[in-house]
Amino acid sequence: MEKLTSIIKIESIREFKNSDKVTETATQYYISSLHNNAIEFQFKIRSHWAAENKLDWTLGVAFCEDAFRKRAGNAAQNYSGLLKIALNLLKMKIRKTIY
Repeated sequence: MEKLTSIIKIESIREFKNSDKVTETATQYYISSLHNNAIEFQFKIRSHWAAENKLDWTLGVAFCEDAFRKRAGNAAQNYSGLLKIALNLLKMKIRKTIY
């Protein structure tokens, strides 16, 4: 296992232009074994969250994930896992069809 070499702190401000709510602030911490500068870390972190947001959007649109209420036990986590498996199977099927 590589040794941790960096602790990253990101403070973000979200502005709402067409709302009474003016701003929202958040602080996030990351640990890393990489030897990057601040700009490289920012790029990697933004890229990671862009991929996460794209996955959430795809699940929401393709499977109407937000329309279902899952509250009992681990139902929400189990359902989310099944949807991700289904999405990956669909992507594999599409790739095989194209090639």
